[in-house]
Amino acid sequence: MRNLRNSIATVVFCMLALLTFLLFFDHKVEIPVWLQPVGRLHPLVLHFPIAIVVLLALLEVFSSYLERASYLLVREFMLLLMTFSATVAVLMGYFLYREGYDSEVMFWHKWTGVFVAYLSYVMLVADKALLVYKSVLFTNVLLVIVAGHFGASLTHGVDFVFEPIRQTEPTAYRDTTVFAAMIHPILESKCQSCHNAQKHKGGLDVSSLEALLKGGENGPLWQKGNIEESALIHRAMLPMDHKEHMPPEGKPQLTDSEVQLLKDWLAAGANTTMRLSEVDKNSKLMPYVVEHLETGADSYDFEAANSKVIRELNGPYRKVENIAPNSPAIVASIFGSAAFDRKSIAELSAVREQIVQLNLSYLPVNTEDLKVIAGFTNLEKLNLNFTAVSNEDLKGLQKCSKLKALSLSGTSVDEGIADVLDLLPALQRIYLWNTSLTSSHIEALQVRFPALQIEQGFQPSEEDLLPLTPPELASGKMIIGSDDPVVLTHQLGDVDIRYTLDQSEPDSSSQLFNAEQPFYFDSVVTIRTIAYKEGWQPSTVKSFQLYPKGKTPVSAQLQTKPYRTFSAIDGASLIDDVKGQQNLSPIAWLAFVGEPLEALFDFGEKPSVIHEIGLSYAQIDWRRFAPPKRVKVWGGNQPDSMALILDQEVPFTREMKYGLKVEKIKLPKTDYRYYKLEAAPYSALPGWHQHAGKQSLVVTDQVFFY
Repeated sequence: MRNLRNSIATVVFCMLALLTFLLFFDHKVEIPVWLQPVGRLHPLVLHFPIAIVVLLALLEVFSSYLERASYLLVREFMLLLMTFSATVAVLMGYFLYREGYDSEVMFWHKWTGVFVAYLSYVMLVADKALLVYKSVLFTNVLLVIVAGHFGASLTHGVDFVFEPIRQTEPTAYRDTTVFAAMIHPILESKCQSCHNAQKHKGGLDVSSLEALLKGGENGPLWQKGNIEESALIHRAMLPMDHKEHMPPEGKPQLTDSEVQLLKDWLAAGANTTMRLSEVDKNSKLMPYVVEHLETGADSYDFEAANSKVIRELNGPYRKVENIAPNSPAIVASIFGSAAFDRKSIAELSAVREQIVQLNLSYLPVNTEDLKVIAGFTNLEKLNLNFTAVSNEDLKGLQKCSKLKALSLSGTSVDEGIADVLDLLPALQRIYLWNTSLTSSHIEALQVRFPALQIEQGFQPSEEDLLPLTPPELASGKMIIGSDDPVVLTHQLGDVDIRYTLDQSEPDSSSQLFNAEQPFYFDSVVTIRTIAYKEGWQPSTVKSFQLYPKGKTPVSAQLQTKPYRTFSAIDGASLIDDVKGQQNLSPIAWLAFVGEPLEALFDFGEKPSVIHEIGLSYAQIDWRRFAPPKRVKVWGGNQPDSMALILDQEVPFTREMKYGLKVEKIKLPKTDYRYYKLEAAPYSALPGWHQHAGKQSLVVTDQVFFY
């Protein structure tokens, strides 16, 4: 034991000498890359000396109950182990600290840890002097507790221990800024543990707006109005195993709804001073504002729905969840007008007793849908913003006797809404932004229903004009058959819709759309639209890119596994006629990295003649989304014996702009039953690319056959 003691004492002395040297020349020390992994083992090793020093203290407290020789032998072994592990842990911690940690909390964590190592060595060399040993031992226990507290603050954030019992939902008032009410809480919960005033990794501190606006080592966190170039979104949308993905793997991740809120806020200009009351009623932020101003906690006496039923109701375009962890109440949302299926509302009848909030905004809801909703007996809040519902349709909600809030912004309701309100005695609030109701109509409604809170947003004077919302596609679908009529529509009646088909900017002199003469297309086309109405400002221009449907296979099967960050339902999503949007919501897209997209398409017993395949993909350079480097197509009447039809490279140059694109793959005319498509990503992006040398991702949503 003596030889072991001398050896460990010598090694510890040398390590402490090295530590002292490093501390003396602290600001000149640079840790080489090969040594950084050693420093990152600090969180693993530090638990050993913590446990041993506590056990040594307990051993000393109960020493009188132990046989003397056994006590001394156990103490000797534990003291050697504690001194060695404490010194190693502190050295590793120093290596990690020199990677860029620098804050007041880091200062105290470093020096309390250093003194733990020094005092551990003092315990080792002075263990025969019992009074000195005991004094240093219990001092070391206190130092370990203090150092541990500062370490936890660095890792999990200041006030980590008491945060759960002190944390309350921020109260949002009309004068609260959008940033404070909706954006900063996301950054606090998902980013602040690593990016705060005490531990600002990458030089970034998100604990306050002032610190946030300074950005980090890589520049500002966002660029106003530019989603694609904002690091905030770029880092969140990187593959989970990418070293720059944020939050890091293992930390709580941003939810889809949080990402979408951040995108909408950035697109709206990332205004940090705008109040909730100042948000434009046509803004995509308005639904979030309504939600924040109406958040409240109620108790319910009905039974909870079966958790299996709730799980089965969730899908790519429908979200169903309990309003709170221990509440039986359910909030449901359906989204994606292009993929809307009326069954998605009807199927909610399985939880009709539990639904208290329902969001159907921007969907082509009709009278039959409202009849289903009338069966949701405990419904309290219904969002029908920017749907095509009319006064007559809404009368079907009479059975919703507990309805408290109804959102009808951007709908065609008029002064006849008063007859609907007579049928909803429990209604406390109604939202009527961007409707044809004038100030005099609102005043008449307020007189008739004095207890009802009517939200109309900005109330214009006679000289003020409100902007129209842009026109919409009646079907909401971007993929159309040659016999499918394309109809432009608007929530308000008597609106002139002007359009162009040559990608020029439409204005009041452009072609006027006539609903009795819809469009028919058999090729890719871009429709740019604008709405005009007397007494209103024109709408903004809105573009729709339509794709011909082509010939649809009976089935599509993936033969390679898509990357988990983007994973639509399965291979069927490649032929479901649902076009992914530029916001790249994962529910509509499939991504492949490292290995190619391989999919097998079956045209059934009566295949059609095929002469072209269209592969729809996304190109976004900063996210490494690129066209495939190479595509191959096989064909045959048996899936296990197909012949190679085509093998070609896909052009990819610096001049190609980012966006959603379709790669057209010309084939000799064939009528095979089976086709196999392979689209291989780049194993190393070209030298001119901003991510030169790194793997690309092939991100696709549809495969067309013509």
